[in-house]
Amino acid sequence: MEKTYTNIERNGDILVGEAFTPMLLGKKAHLSATACVLKDATGEVVAAIECIRTIPIRKNRRKIFARLRKDTGAFLRMLRKAFSGRR
Repeated sequence: MEKTYTNIERNGDILVGEAFTPMLLGKKAHLSATACVLKDATGEVVAAIECIRTIPIRKNRRKIFARLRKDTGAFLRMLRKAFSGRR
């Protein structure tokens, strides 16, 4: 499981992990999975449930902010240059 999922965390009976797949509906995707056992009234495990979802925003957040900083810096330099002769 450690080869498939990264950042695996356990909180009691709940397991949370992340994975990367190079091909999900024709695209690369980062996935988050949460799994938990289901117990009956006596505490016996009778089933398990897993929820898998894509997490593109979280994985791309650093790239987005880096691009924003770069674009903002370029825009400010352009403004300074444009208005440097006017005072």
